[in-house]
Amino acid sequence: MTTFAEFAETLSDDERDTLFASIPMIIAMVAGADGEFDEFEVGQAVDEMFEAGEKLGVEFHWSTSAQAAFERISPMARNPKEAGFHGRLLQLRDVLRKMEPDLRRRYEDFVLGMAVRVAAASGGFLWFGRPISEEEKIALRKIVIALGIHVENEGLRAFLEADDE
Repeated sequence: MTTFAEFAETLSDDERDTLFASIPMIIAMVAGADGEFDEFEVGQAVDEMFEAGEKLGVEFHWSTSAQAAFERISPMARNPKEAGFHGRLLQLRDVLRKMEPDLRRRYEDFVLGMAVRVAAASGGFLWFGRPISEEEKIALRKIVIALGIHVENEGLRAFLEADDE
C-alpha cells in the first residue's frame, strides 16, 4: 500500500473519491481552458494518468473514482462551465490540508508539473509561438491559488505572475 493509499484510509469515502479523482479533474480543467481538447492533449492526459499511477500510487490511475473521472475528461474539458471546477478544487484543498506536509508536497509537485505539461501539450505550431495559452495560464493560476500550492520554481512562478499584453 502506498503512502497516499494509507492516508486515503483515514478519509471519508467522499474525500477519498475527491483525492483519487483529482488528477483527471485537473487535466480536464487545464486541457479545456482554451476551449479545445485536441489529440495532443488527449495523448498527454493518458500519459499523465499512467505517470500518476507510478509516482503517486495505482489508486490515482486504477481506482473506481479515478477511472470514472478519467471517462469524464473529454466532456468536462469541452464544457468547463458545467464541470464545477472551482467547487471541486475547494473540496480537494480541504482534503490536502489533512495531509502530512511531505506527502502534500509530493502531491503538489506532481500536480503542478502535470498541469504545466498538459497546458504545453498542444501549444505553438512546429515549436513556434506560445506553448501555453492565456486561458491555460489562468487555469494554472486558479489551481495554484485554490489548492494553496507554493511554487518554488522561480521561472514558473514568474511566468504565472506575469501579465501578458
